[in-house]
This record gives sequence, C-alpha cells and structure tokens, in this order.
Amino acid sequence: MTGQFAFNGAFSGQHGLMHEESFNGALARALRQRRKVWRADEDAIQCERLRTLIADSGARPDLIVQSPNAYPIAIEVEWGSPAVNDAEKRLGRVLTRTMLPVRSVIAVGVDDGVRAMSDDELERRLASPGGIRMTFVWLAASIADEREMKDVLNVYRWPTEGSVSGDVFDLADLCDLATAPPRLVEEQTANVSQHIRGYASALKECVDDTVARDMAESLGQGSVDQ
Repeated sequence: MTGQFAFNGAFSGQHGLMHEESFNGALARALRQRRKVWRADEDAIQCERLRTLIADSGARPDLIVQSPNAYPIAIEVEWGSPAVNDAEKRLGRVLTRTMLPVRSVIAVGVDDGVRAMSDDELERRLASPGGIRMTFVWLAASIADEREMKDVLNVYRWPTEGSVSGDVFDLADLCDLATAPPRLVEEQTANVSQHIRGYASALKECVDDTVARDMAESLGQGSVDQ
C-alpha cells in the first residue's frame, strides 16, 4: 500500500529547490537521534560518502546504517516513488569499513513537495512524529558467497507489491528489522538444524543402545533419533 501525502504542489522546474543530498543529510541526522548506538558511533550512519563500498568507489550510497554486530543496511532515497531497481543494485556490495556485505536495502520515496521546504523546516519536521511521511520498500537477500558480490540470491521484497508509508521513527524501526533479513534467519536456522542432526548422529554412534534409549526417555522423546 502507498501512503497519501499532505503535499500537493508540483515544484519541478522551480529555482532554489532542495537537492536530494541536502535531504539525505537531514534524514541521516534525524535517524541518528532515534537510537543510542547510532548516536554513540559517528560512523554508524554514513551519508553520501565515496568509497563506502568495495568495487563501487565511484558511487555514493545515500545512507549506510551499521548497527553493532549486524550486517550493514543501505538506504536509497528518491524524490517521488521508491527507486526499487536502483536500490537492489546495492545488495551484495561489501562495506569498506567492516568487510561485511549489504544484505538489506531500504528504498525510500519522498514527496516532491518536500523540496520547497527551508532547511529549518525540514529538520524540525523530520524530528517530529508524522512530520514528513515517506514511502518504504525493503529488499533483503541471501548471498551465496560473501566474497563474491555478484552471487546475490533469493531477493525478498516487503511489501511484495507497492510500498508502505511512515516517518523517520518508522524508518528506524524498519532498520532494526532489516539487521536480521528473513533470508538470513532462514539460512542460519538451516545451518543450526544441520549441525544438530550431525551431532545427534555422532552421539548415537558413540553410546550404547541402552544408554541412548535412557537418554531419549529422560528427554521425553519418543525415539532415540528424536
């Protein structure tokens, strides 16, 4: 679903309009205030920096969010609707600072009417709940080999169609969710399950059948395999 905005003017072609880079800087500052860990690390939210991503030195991600012990999240901002196709190109790129791949990207759409705001109004409204509504699309991916940026598999899109509407507070919440992409959770769950099955087989081979049955009974399992 897409949100409806309060801004109705068509401002394209007018002089003195806000550049996207200016909006991105204000968005980064407003987003940083939403979490203590982001305020504590000046590099937790990077905005419009060159050489942020390996092998992508000529491009500047709009924002990179790096929470502790989590994969980096790229945020790509566009006037109008979220530029999902452009945002997807960031998936799999490796962050220079941590050597971790981008496994989540949030495409952000901003109503064109925001461009007519002054800097002060922009900062004030971004910091206020519901002050500036944006639209979001979240892309997450599993990566076959973190050393090979091209091997991006199984891109997950939320919502599957359209976009969702929210403010900077909602964007912070979405970043929290994006630190553990669904595909990544699925992969790790599968890895854990595989290891458990391996340990169970090894344990079964190492103990006497009677001991194994006693263990199963003590654990409330209906069979030794369980």
